[in-house]
Amino acid sequence: MAIVGPSGSGKSTLLGLIAGLDAPSSGSVLIDEVDITQLGEDALAKQYHVAFVPFLLQGVAGSDTLNQRDGIHPTAEGARILADNVWAVLKPLAETKRHTGS
Repeated sequence: MAIVGPSGSGKSTLLGLIAGLDAPSSGSVLIDEVDITQLGEDALAKQYHVAFVPFLLQGVAGSDTLNQRDGIHPTAEGARILADNVWAVLKPLAETKRHTGS
């Protein structure tokens, strides 16, 4: 699948809406017939039985010292913080799986 179009045609806006990063000014965004604009931030994760990482970039976003000069990619130290953010969510799941064997 590809989303193509000229500059300013709404490609980034569409992706932001699908990802739930942006809210539509009118209308709704449906995924599997569910209006995601009406859900809490972790509702889709619960619906699909997956882990929810609230804010992956917590503690890193906007930091000049934790991001490379492009302002997008984390430094090694920033990447460790991102890994800690994810592990805080995944560790309890891994421990549950290990103890239950499922």
